[in-house]
Amino acid sequence: MSPFAGVTIAAGSDATREALPAGTITFLFTDIEGSTRLLARLGERYAAVLSDHQRLLRETFADSWPAGVHLRVRMGLHTGEPAATQDRYIGLSVHRAARICAAGHGGQVLLSRATYAILADDVLPDLAFHDLGEHSLKDIDHAERIYQLLVPDLPRHFPPLRTVSQ
Repeated sequence: MSPFAGVTIAAGSDATREALPAGTITFLFTDIEGSTRLLARLGERYAAVLSDHQRLLRETFADSWPAGVHLRVRMGLHTGEPAATQDRYIGLSVHRAARICAAGHGGQVLLSRATYAILADDVLPDLAFHDLGEHSLKDIDHAERIYQLLVPDLPRHFPPLRTVSQ
C-alpha cells in the first residue's frame, strides 16, 4: 500500500461534491522543479504535462512524459487538523505543508515532524527516513524538524533545504 493512500481530492460541482474529511488530515503539496523554464520550452504542450502531473497524483504516481522531458517534482507532507470550508481546507497546517514542499528540491520528498511521527512506527517496505534537522520556514513562528523520505529509485543526496534558516 502506498504511504499516500487515502489522499482525498475534492472534485465536481458544488451539488455533487462530497464533504471534505474532517479531523486529522495529511496534506501533500507538490511542485514541478523548473516549471517556468519547462513552460518556456514546451509552450502549449506544458498544459498537458501539468494536467498529467495532477492526474498522476490521483492515480498513484505512474506515467510517461513527452520525449526529452525529465520531470523533477518536489513533495512536502504535513499532518494537522485544519478548518474545512465548503470546498477547501484552511489553516496553518495547509501553509506548513506548502512551506515544507517549497523547501525541497526536485525528486525530494519531505515530511514534517507530525507526519513522520505517524509513519515512523509502521513497517514501510523499502522506505526509510533521514532527519534533516530543525528549519525555520517563511512566516511560520516555530521551527519545524524536517525528514526526508528515502524512496528506492529517487536520489538521496540534495543541496541544503531552501528555508529561512539556510
